[in-house]
Amino acid sequence: MKINTPKLPIFFEYIVFISFIEVFFFIILNNIGFQVFQLVPYLRIIVIFFTILYILRKVKIPLSTFSFSLDKTSENRLMFFWFLITIISFIIGLLKFNPILYLLTDFLYLIFGFFIFRLIKIINKKKQFFYKLNNKQAKYFIGIIIILTLFAAVLEVVLPSFLVIFTMCYGLYLLKEKEYKISFFYFIPFLAQIFTANRALILVLAVIIFFAFTIQKISIRNVILFLLSSIVSIFVLFYFLEDILSLVIDTMKESSALKQRLVQLHSVFSGNINWNTPAALSLKQRLVEINLVIDYWLSNFFNFIFGGGLGATLDGSTFKDKGVVASAILGKGHVHNIHVLPFSILLRYGLLGLILIFLLVDFFLKYFKIILFKNKEQLLPLYLFVFCWILYSIPAASYLWTTPLFWISLSINSDEN
Repeated sequence: MKINTPKLPIFFEYIVFISFIEVFFFIILNNIGFQVFQLVPYLRIIVIFFTILYILRKVKIPLSTFSFSLDKTSENRLMFFWFLITIISFIIGLLKFNPILYLLTDFLYLIFGFFIFRLIKIINKKKQFFYKLNNKQAKYFIGIIIILTLFAAVLEVVLPSFLVIFTMCYGLYLLKEKEYKISFFYFIPFLAQIFTANRALILVLAVIIFFAFTIQKISIRNVILFLLSSIVSIFVLFYFLEDILSLVIDTMKESSALKQRLVQLHSVFSGNINWNTPAALSLKQRLVEINLVIDYWLSNFFNFIFGGGLGATLDGSTFKDKGVVASAILGKGHVHNIHVLPFSILLRYGLLGLILIFLLVDFFLKYFKIILFKNKEQLLPLYLFVFCWILYSIPAASYLWTTPLFWISLSINSDEN
């Protein structure tokens, strides 16, 4: 008996495809012997490779993909400038003899992003990559994702971050559309790994909750309700947060990643944080990286203007965070992944990077206003995703430009601005 399954828009079909690919190869690489942090760079290259294969199977690539477009959308301005400084920084990286592996991967990620952005922009109107799922499609899509979630949970595999964040964004969209029952299921991927969630993902959840209260509901009544809720929440946090955190921490397993995050938070609020303890190690690592980047940036005029170029690295010989050291393919003497987004950009691009940071902030604020005030019903999940993905990348910079879904979403949005 043939089962008729709903046909999904290409955008959702791609998410299903690439999510299964990432989980599958995560398992393969992990079984080979790669630790979580070590396998990430290889996983990103695999995702890009299979994204190219998927797109080649779906569409013919027009020659105009490789041309510039001078339309005045903020998305296009961002891409044009980012492409321009990437070319400049590639040359700087060559002149500085940066590690060829990092130089090429930096270049690949960003050129691929530009290529995807241009391609989707050109063919989106013909192919209609993204449109709202009907009820059957929404159930079918999340049903597949829940199966993947259960599979990952059994094998103790972390789901792709883009999948968790996008399903939360689409769940919020369905909630806003008053499709309450189905919207709950879109938060299952997040709930399934809440105990392994990092700080960035918890921050995204907080933003999703904020938008749930405020999105297109700005009125005197709702403003008053939100302010009162905020005051009560702040009061509770101020007086009872330490006790609440202590209670929650005591009930959690020692191996829980979320417990470590809460221990950090508890130490900060109590004013007794010890930077030399394992609980504060990841926070201290980011501060060390920031100081090294600032020292490098201000070390001479050339570095101030152009930065270190693509492939730039820091000497991590003194780093104590084993996760950072383990993910450095070329060893701790050449640490490439700088966590905090503005400083990661600053290391690569210098003063030119400050302009890019300004464009990203302006872009971020623009999307914030669109989400809250403008009636972009069908594309709301994509505006939410891009906004949340930038937010997610602030403490984990490399996620921003290595995830194809970010560039695809950005491109579809640009047609509406």
